[in-house]
Amino acid sequence: MTGKVKSYNNSTRYGFITRNGEDYRFHNNDWKLRLPPTVGLMVRFDPELTEKGLRAINIKEKCEYGK
Repeated sequence: MTGKVKSYNNSTRYGFITRNGEDYRFHNNDWKLRLPPTVGLMVRFDPELTEKGLRAINIKEKCEYGK
């Protein structure tokens, strides 16, 4: 699934990715890109439902083929 980084806090190393009006929480440990989490960056991720809500894991670059 794809989404956009909505926010990121360097102190806590937590942030949010938004997709279709839903926010997925993530931790820097789930970030698989060389670039740091940056607001507005489009990414691919796997969704996970936890007791705290939606979570993004295995976050990678969004691939756009043919461009």
